[in-house]
Amino acid sequence: MVKSTRSNFKTTVSKAILNGLAEDGGLFVFDSIPRIDINALYDASYNDVAKHVFSLLLDDFSKDAIDDIVDSTYNHTYFQPETVTMTHLNNHSYLNLYHGETLAFKDMALSILPKLVKEAKRINQIDKPSIVLTATSGDTGSAALSGFSKNKEDYTIVLYPAQGVSQFQEKQMHKLSNDHCMVYAVDGNFDDCQNIVKELFQTTKLKHSVLASANSINIGRLIPQITYYVYTYIKLVQDKVISKNEKIDVIVPTGNFGNIYAAYVAKEMGIPLDTLTIASNSNNALHELIQTGQYNINRSLLKTISPSMDIIISSNLERYVYTLLDEDPDKLNDFMSQLKSTKQQALKQIQTQTIFKSGMASEEETLKTIKEVFKDNHLLIDPHTAVAAHVYHKNEYHKHTVVVSTASPYKFIDAMEEALGLNANDNLLNRLNQLSKLGGLDLPEKVAEIATFDINQKVVLPLDETYQYIKQKVGEIDEN
Repeated sequence: MVKSTRSNFKTTVSKAILNGLAEDGGLFVFDSIPRIDINALYDASYNDVAKHVFSLLLDDFSKDAIDDIVDSTYNHTYFQPETVTMTHLNNHSYLNLYHGETLAFKDMALSILPKLVKEAKRINQIDKPSIVLTATSGDTGSAALSGFSKNKEDYTIVLYPAQGVSQFQEKQMHKLSNDHCMVYAVDGNFDDCQNIVKELFQTTKLKHSVLASANSINIGRLIPQITYYVYTYIKLVQDKVISKNEKIDVIVPTGNFGNIYAAYVAKEMGIPLDTLTIASNSNNALHELIQTGQYNINRSLLKTISPSMDIIISSNLERYVYTLLDEDPDKLNDFMSQLKSTKQQALKQIQTQTIFKSGMASEEETLKTIKEVFKDNHLLIDPHTAVAAHVYHKNEYHKHTVVVSTASPYKFIDAMEEALGLNANDNLLNRLNQLSKLGGLDLPEKVAEIATFDINQKVVLPLDETYQYIKQKVGEIDEN
């Protein structure tokens, strides 16, 4: 069972996956977190781990359904060369999560979420198509479009900040668009897009369709992400990097707090994770919160070279705040209400917890880290991964540390060229080929296809008109 952070309203996981947000506006969290017997998994494959984690957390899904969903998703058709790989270096490892169709860690969850939604409908005897609303700061949009396009009856609508994603990310989203997959640029930032989606969920009532969310507010996104933290630990033991039951530290580049919250749940399930470090870019509201106990969202959102982290209002933070406030929905509602009205709120409990640490990297530090990691290890890392890598090298970690690598460097060619001193030209394909040759790699065919794709029609919605436009679009889809 799961419950809402705003009222303690309880429901099944399948219904929570279908609803995305609770009707009271809260996020769903697990009513109780089950424990994992890690000793039973040390010889397990990734799919074995996924099936085990899913069976513990998907309380009303059958074993047969879980087995089919996992095996039909986590295979070489969608993930190449493997679902998850690790690069082991001195005292730390990179967890490479970008081998999916859209080259970002979001594929780990959004390739499987559509199948979870489909099964959740079957469980709850719902025979209606879904309209999936998604706000993206870059990578969620492509992964949602790719994943849900395989549910032929469903529709997907993606909102992204017009000036807030990379050229590759924008091309990728538009290449995936069609009559059922709609992509809209918004004349605003990611927080604006996210707020519009949340408002639509609370105000839209449908007759012939089901409104669904692909954002990390959906607990169906969280469960697959928990899985790869469980597997990471097992893989480190299998590769003889650590001993059984030896604790490790984890550093996650994060903006919306979803990925690192998944690590927190894995820790609560009994995986020997010690400290979890939030790595922020210049939009460092989370870093400031950990360091000062003050959550200040009254600031301008900066456009950085790590755009998927360009977020001020971290939606998933609510889940952890709820825990810190003794799982008291009244305290949580008061905190969120005060934050909304004053744009700044103290959270003294964050100063006494010992699980989360934080660090940040400036633009200059991020570029320098990309250069140094390549020089020292002949390893290409994208700007988001570089933020986490900088935090690792800047601070002292006494345990083996996992640096989470969240996206392919091909998606952020401007930053890679600046960091590595490459000459840029107007041809994106040539630029990507230059980067791949530097790394001694073959440019993946799907990367070349996106590089040569031209966006024929880009719709940019004025911010003050976006809510009404999308609401009308949703209504039209529902009626038709």
